[in-house]
Amino acid sequence: MQPTPFCNIACDYCYLAERDVARFMSDDVVRAAIRNARDSGLLGRELNVVWHAGEPLAAPAAFYERAFDIMAEEAGAATAVRHSIQTNAMLIDERWCELFRRRNVHVGVSVDGPAEIHDRHRKTRDGRPTHARVMHGIEQLQRAGIAFDAIAVVTDGSVERADAIVDFCLAAGIPAIGFNVDEQEGVRTNSSLAGADASVAAFFERVFERAAAVPDQLRVRELHEAVGRVAAGLPVVTVAGQPTPANPQVVPFATTTVDCVGRFSCFSPELIDQRHADYGSFDFGDVLHGLMIDALATDRFAAVFDDILAGNEACRNACPYFSVCGGGSPVNKLNERGSFRVAETRYCRQTIQAPIELAMQALEAELPAVRAAIAIG
Repeated sequence: MQPTPFCNIACDYCYLAERDVARFMSDDVVRAAIRNARDSGLLGRELNVVWHAGEPLAAPAAFYERAFDIMAEEAGAATAVRHSIQTNAMLIDERWCELFRRRNVHVGVSVDGPAEIHDRHRKTRDGRPTHARVMHGIEQLQRAGIAFDAIAVVTDGSVERADAIVDFCLAAGIPAIGFNVDEQEGVRTNSSLAGADASVAAFFERVFERAAAVPDQLRVRELHEAVGRVAAGLPVVTVAGQPTPANPQVVPFATTTVDCVGRFSCFSPELIDQRHADYGSFDFGDVLHGLMIDALATDRFAAVFDDILAGNEACRNACPYFSVCGGGSPVNKLNERGSFRVAETRYCRQTIQAPIELAMQALEAELPAVRAAIAIG
C-alpha cells in the first residue's frame, strides 16, 4: 500500500518517479482495496500489509488509525491483518512509537550504515545530511521498546566497507538488517555496482562471516534466507498449470500493490509507477471500479503475464539456481535487459546467486560434523 508517493528526503538512488508529489491515499481507497481483495477471493487467513513506496510517515498518524480499523473491518474475522511500515525514521517521535506499540506495527528503518556512508546518498531536499535524524528516530524506537529491523542500500561507496557497516549495526543496537544492492530500475537508469559482481560477493562473504560470529546480536536477512532456501528449498506452487518453486513475483496477486489513488498492480511492486513501450503502464485497474480478479481476463494483463511466464521458463531451462529462486524478479529483467522474457540479470547474480553460493559453502563445511553426529547417533 502506497499511502503517498512523496518522500521528505532525496536519495540519489531512488527508483520512484513521483517522489515529489504530495498526494495522499483516502479512506475510500483503503476501504475499497481490502473490500476488493476480499470480494475477489484473494484473502487468506493472514494478510500482510506493507506501507511503502514513498515515506509512509509523511501521512499523518490519524490516517493509519483509521486505515487499520477499516482494514480489519473489511477483511473480517477470518483474516488476520498485520501491518509493516518501511520508513527513513526521520519523523519518528513519541506519538508514532505509541501507535506502533498499540497497533503492533512491524517497523523497518532505512539506514545505510555509519554517517560517512549513509550521508553520501541519503540527503535532505536541500542537500543536508540525514544520518543524525535517522539515529534520533532509531533511539526513539529503542527507548520505547519497539522492535525494528533495518535495510541498507549497498553502493560502490559501501561495497568495500562491510566491516564498517557491521560495526555500526552492533554499536547502534540494530538487531537485524537486509541489504538491497543498488539496482537499475524505474528512474534509476543505472547501478553504481554494474560490473561489480565479485565485489558484491566479497561484501556478503564478509558480512556473513561477521554475523555468524555474533548470531545473538545481528541477523542478516540474506544469510538466513539463503540458508533456508538451500536447506529446505522453496515450496512448490502451480502457476498457469505448471508446478514451480514459489516466487510471489511471478504468481498473480501473491503480491498486490495499490497506489495512493487506488490503481493496482501485481508481480514486482516497483512496476506500479513504471511505463514501457510494449505494455504501457502496469496498473491493471483501480480498486474503486471493478474487481481486481477481473484483470486476469484483460489483454494487457495477459500480455504481461505471458511474458513473465516465458521469462520464468527461461530461468527454469538455463539457471541452476531455479529451485531456490523460482524465476527471479520481473522488474529487474525488464529494467536491465528490456524484456520479461529473459533469464539471468545482474540483480540475480548479486542478490540471489552470491548469497546462495555462500550458504552452500557454509552448509558443506558443516557436513563432516553432521555426518559424524549421525554416525554416533
